[in-house]
Amino acid sequence: LDSKESFPLIVEGNVNASVKQGLQFLLASPLRDIGVFLESYQPQGDLKLGLKLHIPLAETVQSLFKINGKLQLASASLQDPNFGTALSDLSGTINFTEHTIVADELLLQLLHNSATANMHSDLNKNKLFE
Repeated sequence: LDSKESFPLIVEGNVNASVKQGLQFLLASPLRDIGVFLESYQPQGDLKLGLKLHIPLAETVQSLFKINGKLQLASASLQDPNFGTALSDLSGTINFTEHTIVADELLLQLLHNSATANMHSDLNKNKLFE
């Protein structure tokens, strides 16, 4: 192999796990900046994750990795022990890349009321919600 060429490693997979396991994985991965705002929450429920990683193997382009993920939640919950609030019956799809998080029309219960949430972020601009 010519060391001047970039040969990417492409990894694709799907996983079914608990939301707690998914959050632990996220916080231990290079994507920890995405999940750090959820670190204090107590998650429950299950998730399905589809993930595609595109990792250049050439030393000069290590920072150019690409991530494309789809996280599906059904009846999950996030309890914030600091404030005693919970997002329950959380259902919907969250799409993410190495730079963005996008979710449209997440369904949830907040303070015993039905709600819909939209999440659009740009991690390059240090914005989590818009």
